[in-house]
Amino acid sequence: MLLQLKISLQGTRNPEVWRRIKVPLQFNFEQLHQVIQASMGWRNAHLYSFSENAHGDLLRITSRYEEDGPIFADQVEIGPILMNLYNWQLMHGKKKAMVYLYDYGDSWEHTITVEDFIRENGNKPEILDGQGACPPEDCGGIFGFEDLKECLVTGSPSKLHGERWEPWLKECGYKNYDPSVFDLKAAKKRLGK
Repeated sequence: MLLQLKISLQGTRNPEVWRRIKVPLQFNFEQLHQVIQASMGWRNAHLYSFSENAHGDLLRITSRYEEDGPIFADQVEIGPILMNLYNWQLMHGKKKAMVYLYDYGDSWEHTITVEDFIRENGNKPEILDGQGACPPEDCGGIFGFEDLKECLVTGSPSKLHGERWEPWLKECGYKNYDPSVFDLKAAKKRLGK
């Protein structure tokens, strides 16, 4: 059995950054984290958590690297929790989501919405679609990302730090970065690893 999920990066616009994936029901949250990292284009360099509201929740599912994590991601299957969200949506006729928070400094909040329950056998995740490039790691969160995009369009220096973004992007491995481009083929290749 598979779940079709939409992962949307909160606060992004022009374009919105999102991915549509399929994941096996028996995956745990650590495996889901790995799938989100690969499909979005993150580099898995920071802590993460899954919860209802991202910040301040008493119940969070976290990486084993987080000392204060009440529940470790590799010990909790996604099926019961995400199927509960899906069933709630069917009963109430409106979306209910979970939040995946990546990088506690930049605070990248991703909304996870269950779009469909698929009654077919499968034990491998799949990326189906998406839009917009993943922000560069450590660019300063959503405000830094929006500043970066504006500077790339206008050619002007950053309003946040006064310098141009291009040298930093190149130094950090984002040569020829285009925030509007989502490369489905590259995302599938990352997910295959």
